[in-house]
Amino acid sequence: SSYSFESGATLVLERLDNPPGPDLFFSEYIEGSSYNKALEIYNGKDVAVNLAEYSIKGTHNGDADWEYAGFNFPDIELAAGDVYVICDVGAGPEITAIADTLLVYDPNKTMGFNGDDARALFWGEIMLDIIGFTDGDPGNGWDVAGVTDATKDHTLIRKAEVTMGNVDWAASAGTDEATSEWVVLPQNTFGFLGAHPHTDFVAPEIAGVVAVSGTALQVRFTEEVDPVAAAAVANYSIDGGIGNPASVEMVKNNIAVLTIAA
Repeated sequence: SSYSFESGATLVLERLDNPPGPDLFFSEYIEGSSYNKALEIYNGKDVAVNLAEYSIKGTHNGDADWEYAGFNFPDIELAAGDVYVICDVGAGPEITAIADTLLVYDPNKTMGFNGDDARALFWGEIMLDIIGFTDGDPGNGWDVAGVTDATKDHTLIRKAEVTMGNVDWAASAGTDEATSEWVVLPQNTFGFLGAHPHTDFVAPEIAGVVAVSGTALQVRFTEEVDPVAAAAVANYSIDGGIGNPASVEMVKNNIAVLTIAA
């Protein structure tokens, strides 16, 4: 590139020791049942980043009003390779135990998304990353990786090879698994929250189920499982109209005991 300046003009360049750049980005998006909603950002830099000038803004039903919802991050350092999680105050304990900030719906409305509400990460007024469009209400949600309405009733996790945000949602969402920057997982998948990146999305299989009493089932997995995810009642559904168990207790790294409400 070439540049020309009028005679006498002065060009002032300001050096930034730690330019914010686009290295902070959304690493996880959870739109679960009820109030199980969370957003995770990841610091992909090799140095800590102060979050004071960063914010998340949100629109409503696909509109372009970025003043509708907003959250300003606190004046703290986010370590290199670390994540910051915000969630709805009414989310389940498997989410709130990991979250750094719990938000109520009013006045910021940041957690008030249900599939058709865009959310974007900003540095000052510069958009770094976005989930969703601002050109109209899609109805239920936006498609991601070929999954219809994936921003509703799903968990989205950024692929490990993604190293920066993307303000082009169409490119970020992609049209199939190969072209998308995201992995789409079932509703109420919480086991990946609190860390990034992830490369293994294959869930452990159930090796066997034994009734240990009239109100308890022992579930044995083929491998060790994440204790937080495995202890979440929302991750189990029992046939016969029973639904979720009343409680889950991990007795070994690969064995859980599910208690059924009497």
